[in-house]
Amino acid sequence: MSTINKIHPVKQTAGTGARATAPSTSTDPGEGLTRALVRGTTTDVETLMKNATFKINEFATAGRLITLYTRARAEYRNMLPVLPKPSGVQLSLQDISAWLTSLLDTRTTFQIPVVNAVEDAEILPGSPLSLPYRDLMMFSLAIGAEELALFFWPLCEGLKTAHAVSSNHMLKNMAAKISGDDEISEQIMKMANGFESKAMALTKRCFAENEPKTLRILVTKDPHIGGFTCFETTVNSDCKEFMVSEPFVRLVDEMWMSSNVLTDRESQEKRSSSSICRAIFSSPTSIAIAKAITNFIFIILFSYTLLFQISEYASVFELAVFVIVISFVADEIRQYVIEEGSTAWRKFINYISLWNCLDIIAMLMCMAGFIVHAVYNSTYVCNISSYMEAVRVLYSLSICLFIIRFVQLFLVSKLLGPKVIMIGYMMQDMVFFLVLLLLFMFAYGIAAQALLYPDEQDWTKVLLGIVYRPYWQMYGELFLDQMTGIGVADCTSTTTTSTTTT
Repeated sequence: MSTINKIHPVKQTAGTGARATAPSTSTDPGEGLTRALVRGTTTDVETLMKNATFKINEFATAGRLITLYTRARAEYRNMLPVLPKPSGVQLSLQDISAWLTSLLDTRTTFQIPVVNAVEDAEILPGSPLSLPYRDLMMFSLAIGAEELALFFWPLCEGLKTAHAVSSNHMLKNMAAKISGDDEISEQIMKMANGFESKAMALTKRCFAENEPKTLRILVTKDPHIGGFTCFETTVNSDCKEFMVSEPFVRLVDEMWMSSNVLTDRESQEKRSSSSICRAIFSSPTSIAIAKAITNFIFIILFSYTLLFQISEYASVFELAVFVIVISFVADEIRQYVIEEGSTAWRKFINYISLWNCLDIIAMLMCMAGFIVHAVYNSTYVCNISSYMEAVRVLYSLSICLFIIRFVQLFLVSKLLGPKVIMIGYMMQDMVFFLVLLLLFMFAYGIAAQALLYPDEQDWTKVLLGIVYRPYWQMYGELFLDQMTGIGVADCTSTTTTSTTTT
């Protein structure tokens, strides 16, 4: 059997080793092939397709695909978490489409097109599938039939590399959804790695024969895998081995140095000087350099404004900073609008990242500081110092985040980029270290506070003593006057001293 044994239990009759298959009384000529597909037996499928009296378009219909997934749900109970679930009484083509959308993380709903489909019209069960081999390959992956999927892979419509990488992405998401059986999850991951190896081997072979064409293939959107390119799918599925291969590295270099990798060298030689200049200035390298320069100028301007130009009334420099921040806000809105995603929530999930969160917080603080300053100017309040202090605090926090945000620009550097990534991993490890450190700090702080100040009733002083004293003692501030009681006049005591006058 070509499928994973753990996933596909062999049904046997009592007392015999034969497979429990009831004799078919159906007049459907494709019933035998349907059974072979559900069992995942590649040899039977290959033989039946070779000797079939019907064409693949006559067999692969919308109703047949629904039947395959329905029978798979009944036979493979341990694969139910990753198989499509019916939204109603029975499984439908829309349920299968929504299931594939979630596994492939496509921009829009993953379509299962049929021949001569009419928009908004009901799809009949006998409607032939437009991409039969692709849909049968997806079914093979769903039931864990690796050899069967590899049988359909060369027959799939569209780019073979794109199908291999998308299969890797689909299998990885399937493995993540199986939480009750580590063995099945591990075997599905092995299947995913196998398709990554297939995609990498095919790309390397094409790259050796025709380098420009291979690079164009990697950045060509394929509607058969949801409108993604091979490059995007490889990044989304985190195919590390493929990403460090020579074709992929060369593609990244081309994309970094030029805004257009779809033109070969001969066409580049024929381009005009204006188009060449446009390509140079619109390349990612030029954009990154321009962004670094503009951010540096903004930080210098903001720093000068905060240090020298914050007064009772907004200065020209403060207004300039506010206008630049507004332009940053407009750019963040643009990033959200063009973000990939079929729904607003999906766009938001794809947009949110550490750097974007820092941007949003920094911009909100800067705008809040300007609004507070504007409110002060319009109301002429008497308590000037409190308002100005709030403005300076908001601006100070904002510029701190803007300067930290500048670190992202170092990621493009071969020298500084890996160090920034290492710092990120170190920060994650440091969180667990700080948890252990806090345990020891609180243990010592509570014991020391209880022994030194047994009658202290002020909660603020108690909490400050628990945290403040042990923290600074780690840096050498021992508080010996408090620990020994020498020279301390305000220590609490259980006894009182009374004086008498004579």
